[in-house]
Amino acid sequence: MAWDIRQQLRVLTESAGRGLNRVRQRSFVEALAAAYSLMLQSGTGVDQVEARRKLQAFMDNTEALAGYSAADLDKLLAQHRQEADFEALSAAREWLTRVARLRGQDDAARLLVRVSMAVVGGAGALDTGQRRAVGELCDALGLALDDFLPDSPAPPASTGTAAGAVPASPSGPPATPAKLLQPGERVELAALGAPANGPLGLSLNWSARPVGGVNPAVFLLDGHGRVSGDTDVVFYNQPRDAHGAVVLSGGATVGFELHLALLPERVQRLAVTLSVDREDFRTLGEVVLDLAADNTTLLRFVLPGARHGETAMVLGELYRRGAAWRFAALGQGYRGGLAAMCQQFGVSLAD
Repeated sequence: MAWDIRQQLRVLTESAGRGLNRVRQRSFVEALAAAYSLMLQSGTGVDQVEARRKLQAFMDNTEALAGYSAADLDKLLAQHRQEADFEALSAAREWLTRVARLRGQDDAARLLVRVSMAVVGGAGALDTGQRRAVGELCDALGLALDDFLPDSPAPPASTGTAAGAVPASPSGPPATPAKLLQPGERVELAALGAPANGPLGLSLNWSARPVGGVNPAVFLLDGHGRVSGDTDVVFYNQPRDAHGAVVLSGGATVGFELHLALLPERVQRLAVTLSVDREDFRTLGEVVLDLAADNTTLLRFVLPGARHGETAMVLGELYRRGAAWRFAALGQGYRGGLAAMCQQFGVSLAD
């Protein structure tokens, strides 16, 4: 359905009267610009001129935002483009930090998500990357994704498996059906039957034989997405963290043994990453992440096709939500390999 700007503006501006009555104008505009930039960066085939026009039309017709001119907005968006050109993943994390300032202000937060979806075409026009971005916005704001994307796509039927079942991977099928995650999907581990305090096994597989080395790593991050020290990264040169909570597998399986109960409270997220030494991610073929407990695969995430030049990837994150742990399927790629990823998370590696 075509984007009816008059109808959408009427609905959204009416919502704005309720949503912005307790939020500082500057905070909302900065968060909206950040959400808009995230949606543009995450998707493909967006008419950026038209999307920008829709965003400006919303602001021009929203009395609470009357103090912001088109030039003010363009200045913000130009800064975002520079940030994305320098390091796309770092920019996306910074934008989500700005978005998160509206957490707890639910009316304004819902308005922000609806506007950022509408300007790129609405829910029915979102591609896989944009749907993932909506999930990231909802997670940053503490909102339910189902309120905005109630019709999450089912796994493709062409895999030859029943809907929702895990297809075969380079390492063979898991012993029992597991949840197959789509990009941007998030799930609570307890809902999959994960033990509260038992160990988890995280394995990584790829179908092709790359020219150079492949380096799995897990970063132990605080609430701001940063490590507390250089010991908070587990990789080939540091195969376990100081608490024994994350241990690099020493056998034939590439992956990690996780003991989440041993993590200190300051660790809020575990970023599961993969990097390649030569060429880019396309040399790995199909990349599959499995999370298992007691020899039972709980979930699987098959990485969507990597783009040219991506040499490092955040495959997913395990993160705290209150007392529970959840997993987010991400597939966020960028250039620079393991060294650039370490810099992104605040780790200094010796030469």
